[in-house]
Amino acid sequence: NEGGGINRPPPQYFWRDCTMNNNSNGKIEKRTTTAPKEELEKKGITCISDALLEVCSHIDGTAKSTSKVAGISTGLKTLDFQIGGFRPGTYTVLAAKTGMGKTTLAMNIASSVSKDPDKAVLYVSTEMNNTDLCLRLISSEGLLDLKKLSNGALETDEEWEALAEAASSLANRKLYFCDQSVTTVAEIENACECIGNLSLVVIDYLQQLEAVDKTSGRGGNRQQTVSDISRAIHRLAGRLQVPFLCLSQFSRASDGRQDKRPKLSDLRDSGSIEQDADAVLFLYRENYDDSKTPLKGVEEVECIVSKNRHGGVSTAVLQWTPKYVKFEDVPEPELPFTDEPDEADKEPEAVPQTALPEFQTDDIGQLSA
Repeated sequence: NEGGGINRPPPQYFWRDCTMNNNSNGKIEKRTTTAPKEELEKKGITCISDALLEVCSHIDGTAKSTSKVAGISTGLKTLDFQIGGFRPGTYTVLAAKTGMGKTTLAMNIASSVSKDPDKAVLYVSTEMNNTDLCLRLISSEGLLDLKKLSNGALETDEEWEALAEAASSLANRKLYFCDQSVTTVAEIENACECIGNLSLVVIDYLQQLEAVDKTSGRGGNRQQTVSDISRAIHRLAGRLQVPFLCLSQFSRASDGRQDKRPKLSDLRDSGSIEQDADAVLFLYRENYDDSKTPLKGVEEVECIVSKNRHGGVSTAVLQWTPKYVKFEDVPEPELPFTDEPDEADKEPEAVPQTALPEFQTDDIGQLSA
């Protein structure tokens, strides 16, 4: 239409009133007309016309957005470029070996999303208490040494000022923690229903959750239990239309391979995780060897996108600073400055002209002869 919107046909164009017909034998006859739209919606059926309206509206909104990210930004441009952010209702799995930095990355993402005053984030941690979580957030926000911060060993006035500024900034965000008593998907759902404008749920981590029904352990089959939990999270994300980021443990299968980069088959306890997830991310560091390899001041970590329903597989290289428990985009290399002009700007050299021989009058006479 003139306002740039989509002209939607009247409802009667798609829907017709009808009734179910039963024959004398009690069998349901084949319908010749479609049920009303309201009846279809109750049964979870959507006509393609309505689906297309939502898709076109989504594309139009993304095109008009200044961020150019289809979903919620992770706060890392490199990663956003690869996965397009977190779309509503999606289930993303982040897996890595212990000490690779998966909790750090998840907390950085949660902190970044909560900077928007219109977005709330729920962080479910099955391992760390609220004090540990806050210390990590302050460290990454204020660029303060986590070890010194935890021990109260801040030395300079600048460090104390950074602490105050970081705490003040974090206090104004809608970032909520679930303590260790929340261990089932049903309890997580109850927590989600208490938070307004919920935009992201982070679960750290998947294998620590208990079965949907605590009284049922499926005969001690841990793989089946994790499969049930993963499937329940996938359905919950779709029902709430909120993106879920779930951390997962990583098996040691890659230790015996020459190429130790992780694969989807390395996800621990369940093969259904890779089936349920809309995206699977792995963290990998080239020089990682458990605790034998000392950490550098700044590490480059590969974030491998091994599955992506909204795009192709790829790898994003991130910069990790363990001291500040912070992930950042790798800085672009600085080009060396020189006073000499570029080759394209140089003026072309003059082509030397060959001097023509001088002819004498006698020579001309000889030529004509």
